[in-house]
Amino acid sequence: MKRASYALLAALLATAPAQAHFEYTRWGMTEQQVIAASRGAARVLPAPERRSAGAIEYRVTASQRTDAGPSFTVAFGFASPGGLRCISYRADGDGAGIALRAWLIRRYGQPTARGGRTEQGEESLAWTRPDQIDAEFGPRGALALQCQGD
Repeated sequence: MKRASYALLAALLATAPAQAHFEYTRWGMTEQQVIAASRGAARVLPAPERRSAGAIEYRVTASQRTDAGPSFTVAFGFASPGGLRCISYRADGDGAGIALRAWLIRRYGQPTARGGRTEQGEESLAWTRPDQIDAEFGPRGALALQCQGD
């Protein structure tokens, strides 16, 4: 019986859809679901502040505080149809970039790839699990993009 329970649990976990591991969101959510799940932290971006990247349009934003104190900006990208597909992170200033780097590593573990011009204070990190995450860190801040994995 115990063996069958473990096999069932493993099968369920293997077929579970990938989830956006950003706090309160899950892949496929609508704008309204993201805002409701945020409990007031997220808001719809006015049309002039929205941006597109291919089929993804960033229409909702929030501010996220790190464990170290500085905050960073999060933008939620949606596809039509399909809902939430990508999350971008922006940290302005050296302290915020360092805090975002630590926040990402705490949540997703060590990156699968590292690069950049470290002698100039620039670093690139990438993760492939649970989702594709690409991050760039520099003296003036950081940018990261997390998109739904396969």
